[in-house]
This record gives sequence, C-alpha cells and structure tokens, in this order.
Amino acid sequence: AEAAVGLALVIAIFRNRETLNVDRSNLLKW
Repeated sequence: AEAAVGLALVIAIFRNRETLNVDRSNLLKW
C-alpha cells in the first residue's frame, strides 16, 4: 500500500511538471 501511494505521488508530480507538454501532445494526438 505504501509503495503504491509513493508511486502514485511520483507519477502525479511528474505529470504536473510535464502538464503543458502533455496537453499539447494530447491535443495533437486526439
């Protein structure tokens, strides 16, 4: 459980850092 929560936090932080790039990529892909 703790490991899962830790991974979730890391992924959330990573996504937040790349929010602009991901949003632009998603717009082009979708």
